[in-house]
Amino acid sequence: MTLLRRRATRERVLQTLYAYELSQEPIASVLENVLGDFHSDRQSLEFAKQLIQEVIGHQPEIERLIKAKVSHWEYNRIAVIDKGQTVALGTPEDLKSNVSDLSVVELEVFGIDAGTVERLRALDFVDSIVVEQRELRQVLRIQTRIAERAVAPLIAAVAAGQVGRVAVREATLEDAYVRLVGRVE
Repeated sequence: MTLLRRRATRERVLQTLYAYELSQEPIASVLENVLGDFHSDRQSLEFAKQLIQEVIGHQPEIERLIKAKVSHWEYNRIAVIDKGQTVALGTPEDLKSNVSDLSVVELEVFGIDAGTVERLRALDFVDSIVVEQRELRQVLRIQTRIAERAVAPLIAAVAAGQVGRVAVREATLEDAYVRLVGRVE
């Protein structure tokens, strides 16, 4: 593996660990979401998985080292920064309280166009939508206040033939970030 490829893989490892920490989803799910496009590059995928497992396996020791170096700061506090400006500051629980009124409907879709996404955004029960490209499919993460009741009208608006997986879940810390800054990085 070239040095450039190793560097790119390490960057993706950091993205994966960040997503794992924020989403609080099982690591297997996060690996699929963040590293899904690595399946064609077996060497990079295995290198990434090894690094991720090492970090997770040593997490208590890493946290102890960080806490020993941090002064005048609560370890569990998080700053949400957007374009160089702090938009929120607090514990994960504090930040998640920003989305306690929301649920998230995840739709796996195939070949959705920008016009359809805009029609979904215009629905009165949709708070926000994040579209994530995953190989030949897209995953729509739709924040809504009506949870399961949103599923049928969302599928109808997309066109049922284009919908694969559907899931409804509680909002996470990542969803709080989306609400605070209006997008996902």
